[in-house]
Amino acid sequence: MGIHNNGKKDLLWNYYLTLSKELSDISNYIEFDKANYSTYSIELAKLLMSASSEVDVVMKQLCHSLNKKRKPKNINDYKTIIKADQIKTIFINEAVLIPRHGLELHPWSNWKGSSNPEWWTAYNNVKHERNNHFAKATLKNTINAMGALLICIVYLRATERMPQHNDGDYKEAIAWAWGELSPRDMFLQLDRVAYPLLRT
Repeated sequence: MGIHNNGKKDLLWNYYLTLSKELSDISNYIEFDKANYSTYSIELAKLLMSASSEVDVVMKQLCHSLNKKRKPKNINDYKTIIKADQIKTIFINEAVLIPRHGLELHPWSNWKGSSNPEWWTAYNNVKHERNNHFAKATLKNTINAMGALLICIVYLRATERMPQHNDGDYKEAIAWAWGELSPRDMFLQLDRVAYPLLRT
């Protein structure tokens, strides 16, 4: 009896699910509550680094999907491309929920102004000067990095589907992408209130 490959692997999503499981496991030891937002640890640092690094990978693909002429190299390039596209408002305002803990995250909201997300700055500080900035590997920064990664992956899938839509309805494409990706027991979820098409 052989083994047959019946579909393409979704490496981005599989990696995300592994990170999401790790975040869920951490919640068994650190209560996801405002009182613990400044808690930091080696496990949180590992997850912050992994999630933020993956944001970098996915953002390059998302920005290429939005503007094939550009070759973004860093977070400032990503911001320029996102803010120049019609996707800007819904991307920057997108919320991620952690229903089990009653949390709502807005990981890209800093882009309403000119600054980059706090979790991204923390990631770079921890990556380059861990001896001085280890305490920035906090629960708050880690869960926001995970929320940012979820948004990036769903929006990448949505933009990959957009050529099938002549009306440029990102909300419909995002609803489709989220429906395709999300298992019912997802630890983090897109804010379904924002998209009636996502309501079950």
